[in-house]
Amino acid sequence: MSSNRLLKFIHIASTCWFIAGSVFLMIVALREAGLHWWVIFSLSGHSGTFIFFLMLVYSFAMFRGVSRSQKIELEHPLTCSRSYLTFYDIAPFLGGAAGLTATKFTQNGFELMISATTGTLFSTFLVWILVDPAVSVVEMLLPASREHRKERITEMKELQKRIQKDNERLMAELMEMESINRKQREIELRGRAIDLARLLAEHKIGCGNVEAQVVEMGGHAWHLGGIECMRQLLEMAEDAYKEQYNETVAINHIGIWWDGIGTWRKA
Repeated sequence: MSSNRLLKFIHIASTCWFIAGSVFLMIVALREAGLHWWVIFSLSGHSGTFIFFLMLVYSFAMFRGVSRSQKIELEHPLTCSRSYLTFYDIAPFLGGAAGLTATKFTQNGFELMISATTGTLFSTFLVWILVDPAVSVVEMLLPASREHRKERITEMKELQKRIQKDNERLMAELMEMESINRKQREIELRGRAIDLARLLAEHKIGCGNVEAQVVEMGGHAWHLGGIECMRQLLEMAEDAYKEQYNETVAINHIGIWWDGIGTWRKA
């Protein structure tokens, strides 16, 4: 087992010990306040489920989290060191051991448990809540840490700029490719667009059933280039109709007849 994975397991174990100690002291306080066991178990049932869920989420974050980079270690030379991380992870256990030592093992088991859990809470609060943030702030104020942080932020900004430029270049290439494809489709669809305009005109004056021919052209456009090709064919047909008959299409029957072809849906 690698040292990083071992530290993660120790940290999770110390967190479980800290939570267990907190729950134990809470139950003791509730009992001393005069609450019955059935009330305590009723409260602890819902709280236990919530704590268990939080522990699962916390474990997932511990094992799937992003590892500290070399730049972060340079900015925090002490708090990223192996010895400090080990001390940080075992702080709850150290507090429990200190609580047991303070009793000199002269009291009964129940009082020993109270002393151990009290030491755990005190040491955890002292190290995790007070000492660690204070040391991290001091590290960030060091000249070397500030310089490395400035370099890291500059590199991140440069990386974001490169990514943005790459995205813009890729978008421009896609738009250029789509423009080329559209021009190629326009050549292939010009004749069918004219035929569609003629079929619209025939349908307008009631000359025969043209729906089957329109549907066949829509299916051809779908197989040729999907929904974009169908839209392009419809636009070209509308332009051709306007050019030939000097009027716009009053009711676009094509869009209705094409309903169900591929992903085409009528308006």
